[in-house]
Amino acid sequence: MKLKLSFLLLITSHYVLSQNKPITGYVFNDYGDALTGVNIISEPSKSGTQTNTDGQFSFFAPVDDKSLVFRYIGYEERKKNIVLFKNGDKIILKRSLVVMDSLVVEENKIKHFDDKTEKNNISYIESQNLIQKGSSDLAEGIYFDQSVILNETINGRKTMSIRGSASNELTIFYDGVKINRLGDPIVDLSVFPTTSFTGVEILKGSHETALYSSGSINLIPKIDYRNSIFFKQQFGTYNYGGYDGVGSLGFKYASLNYGISESQYSQSYSDTSASDLNTIIKRNFFNIGFRNKKSFDLKFLGYNHKKEFINFRSNDSVDLNSNTYILKLSQFNIVNSQIFLYGMYQNQKGQESLNLYNRDKISENRELGFELFKHVKNADLRVSSQTSFINFDWNIDSESVSTERQNSVLTGSFELNKPDKEDVLFLKDIKLVLSNHRITDKSDTLKGINLPYHYWENNNFNFTMSFLKKTNQKRAFYYLNFSKTYRPPSLYDFLSNSTFSLYENQLDLEPEHKSTYEIGYRLNRVAVIGEASYDLNTSFFNYSYLNKMKNIIVEGTPAQFTINSGVASIFGLDVKLELSPTVSWINFKFLLSNYYFSDFQSFPMQPDKIFKNIITLKTRWLNVDFINRNEGEKVLSTVSNDGEIIQNKLEPNIGFDCTVYQNINLRFIKSSISISGKNLLSKETSLGGISIYDKRYYLSLNVSI
Repeated sequence: MKLKLSFLLLITSHYVLSQNKPITGYVFNDYGDALTGVNIISEPSKSGTQTNTDGQFSFFAPVDDKSLVFRYIGYEERKKNIVLFKNGDKIILKRSLVVMDSLVVEENKIKHFDDKTEKNNISYIESQNLIQKGSSDLAEGIYFDQSVILNETINGRKTMSIRGSASNELTIFYDGVKINRLGDPIVDLSVFPTTSFTGVEILKGSHETALYSSGSINLIPKIDYRNSIFFKQQFGTYNYGGYDGVGSLGFKYASLNYGISESQYSQSYSDTSASDLNTIIKRNFFNIGFRNKKSFDLKFLGYNHKKEFINFRSNDSVDLNSNTYILKLSQFNIVNSQIFLYGMYQNQKGQESLNLYNRDKISENRELGFELFKHVKNADLRVSSQTSFINFDWNIDSESVSTERQNSVLTGSFELNKPDKEDVLFLKDIKLVLSNHRITDKSDTLKGINLPYHYWENNNFNFTMSFLKKTNQKRAFYYLNFSKTYRPPSLYDFLSNSTFSLYENQLDLEPEHKSTYEIGYRLNRVAVIGEASYDLNTSFFNYSYLNKMKNIIVEGTPAQFTINSGVASIFGLDVKLELSPTVSWINFKFLLSNYYFSDFQSFPMQPDKIFKNIITLKTRWLNVDFINRNEGEKVLSTVSNDGEIIQNKLEPNIGFDCTVYQNINLRFIKSSISISGKNLLSKETSLGGISIYDKRYYLSLNVSI
C-alpha cells in the first residue's frame, strides 16, 4: 500500500511540475537597492509572488503564460516576455515622476528619512526581519543590528542612546509624528512589540523636524491593505514569556489593523538566583487607513501600553498606563505641493510606590501640527508647525502639583538642488533650516508644590550642503552639517529636580545649548548578479554643550532626577560597512563608533567605543546570525539614600550573540522558528546590586496566514 501511494504521489508531482516552470530573479531600483514586497504576476494565469528582503523572488508559472508584470507603488510598472526571461535576471524598476513627500506613507513613501538626500547616517530595518530573528521588542531589535547603546533600568524600562549622547536627546517618531512630548522625553522602547509596525528607521544626527536631536527613530505603523492573521509565541530564561497576535482586514482603499500582545520577564540581584524583580507589559494597537492610491491618505493610529513592576526585596512597585492616538491626513501632488495635517492626544496614568516616595501621576498632551511642502524647479520649500498643550496633575506623598506647558515650534527650510550628473563631482544641494521654539510653563500656585514660572523663546538653525559623484555602478555622497540649537528641560525633569531632597546642590534647571559640526561620506556600489556589492557610511562629528543636563539615578530604585552639569563636549566617529560578496549565502556588516569625551561623568552609561561584527549565513536549511560586540568602559553617577554621590564604573562589555532561524512556508501559511542566545561570552556584573549582562536564551515561533 505504501509503495502504491508513493508511486501515485510521484506521478502526481511529475504531472504538476510538467505543467509549470520555475521563475527566479531579483528586483532593484535605479540606485541599486533591493526592493522588498514587489508584486510579480505571471499572465494570464495571475500566479505570482513577492520579493523578499534581498529583492529575490522565486515561484512556479504555468508553461502557457506569456509575460511577467512587476508592480511596486511609486515605481513604473514593467513587463517582461516570460519566454525571453532568464532565471537569475536582475529587473530594474524606475521611480515614477510623481513628486512625493517623505511623510506620505504609500508603500515606498512610508519612510520619514530619505537616505538618498538626507545629510546623515541612515538605516532601515524591516520588522519582518526582527520577527524572524526572535527580537522580543523594538529596543532589542535595533540594538543587535546597529551601533547604539541600550540601557535597561531595574523596572525593565529600555532606553537607547545614539552617538554617545543621553537618551533624552533621542527623538521618537510614530509615522512621522514626534511622540516623546508628554513631558518625559525618554521613551520606553520595550513597550513596542516588533509586530506592531512595518519597519523602523534609524537616523544618526539631527533632522529638520528635530534639530536638537543626536539621533531619531521613526516607527512605521503596520497598515496592511489585505486580509492577514499573525501569531507569535516566545519563551526564554529568567521567566521570560510573551505572545503577539495581529489581524488585518482590508482591500486597496481601506484597512483595519489590530494587535494585542503581552510579555513578562524577571531580573535578579547578584547575590541570588531568585527572580526578585518582575515586569509585566500588556499592549494593544489599532491602525485604520483610507486612501485613493493617488493623492489622499487618511489614518487613525492608536496604541496602549500597561506596565507593571514589582521588586519583592524592596517592595518598590510601578504601575503605569499610557495611551497615544493620532489622526493624520496627507494630501499630495497638488501643483507639486504636499500638505500634511495631524492631531494627537496622549495620556499617562499610574502610580509609583517606592520607599523614597509615592507618586500618583496623571499627564496629558494635546497637539496639532501641519506641514506644507512645495517643489519648484531646482528648489524645495518646507514649512511646518506644531503646538502642544501638556498638563501634569501629580500627587507626591502628601503634597500635590498641577502644572501646564504650552510648546510651539515653527520651522522653515529652503533647499537648492541640482540634477544628477554622470562621472563628475558636483555640488548637489545647499539647505538652510530655521526654527523658532516658544515654551511657557505655569503652575497652580494653590497647590503644595509650586514650580517656577518659565518662558523661553529660542531660535535654532541648521545649515547643510552635499556633493555627489555618480557613475553606472557607484554613488559617492559627501555632506556637511552645522547647527546651533537648544533643548529646554521637560516638565518631568523639573518635577524630579524639585521634589528630590537627596542632593544638596540642586538648582533650578536651565536650557541646554548645543553646537554641532559634522562631515560625512557615503559610498555604495550597485548590486549586480554575480558581482560583489558594498555600502559604506562614515561620519565625523563634534557636539559642544552649555548647561549640559544629565540624569542621576537613586541607587537601587527606578527613581532618577536631572541636574545641569556645566560645559561638556563629545567628538566621535561612526562607520558602517555592509559587504555582499559574489555568493548570495553570506553577508557581512561592520559597525564601529569611537567617542572622545571632555568629561565622562557628563555622559553617563556611554562607552568610549562600540564595535559590532555581524555575519549572516543564509543556507537552504538554516539562517544564522553571528554577532560579536565590544563596548568600552561606562560610568554612571548614583546617589545613596543618605545623599552621597557614588561614581560607578562598569568594565568593558565583550559579548557574543547568536540567532538561528528558518522560514517554513506551506501554501498560504507562512511560519518561522528562531533560537537565540544573548550575552554568551559577556562577563556578568552588577549595578546597584542588580545583575546585568547575564546570559539569556529565547525560543520564538511565528505563524502568519
